[in-house]
Amino acid sequence: MKLCILFLLFSLSSVAVYAIEVTTVYTDDQYYVSLGIVDIGLPAESLSSILTDFAHYRNWALKGLDGRDEVSKGFIGILRDVAYLPAEEVFVLYYDINLSWPFGSKDHTVRFILKQERSSEGLIRRLSLKLEEKSFTLKDAGFYMVLTPYGSGARIKATARVKFSWLINLFFHLEKYRKNVDWRIERIIENLADYAILVERVIL
Repeated sequence: MKLCILFLLFSLSSVAVYAIEVTTVYTDDQYYVSLGIVDIGLPAESLSSILTDFAHYRNWALKGLDGRDEVSKGFIGILRDVAYLPAEEVFVLYYDINLSWPFGSKDHTVRFILKQERSSEGLIRRLSLKLEEKSFTLKDAGFYMVLTPYGSGARIKATARVKFSWLINLFFHLEKYRKNVDWRIERIIENLADYAILVERVIL
């Protein structure tokens, strides 16, 4: 199913999120695969700077995903925080499992190995986050992002491949996954745009 989510243009600066197109499928080998294309009215150079400022992801990426609002508090996975460990080139995601006893639990962590490819000018071309090892909730996961100039702004092509543990798979089906993950993609892009606006206004 393709979702085309149109956003309002931001009037605080020249930054604007135009549209997000997301397609999510469930494969024969039990992966949920989401493909997304996002056009953002911000130069690729500016977005590259934001996307490679890994230490500051925790300031914007999970806003509205941490269970403190009416939407995200109903999700199975509550994303509490994210931290970057530069010495290891690893992101650590802190989360809770929002299920009734005995399945629910708090204070879990999962680690993702960061890989990046840059152009000769130093701009980010591709970011990938790969699950370091199996966890209580995940058998496998990978998140991949490609950034390219597009018109007067930039285009981000994102792919997510997720394979849950048997326990989490009991509580998921394709429509529920779409409701949870597609909404989170939308929210993270909104967070990115808001943060980009803030950075642009500080620079100006």
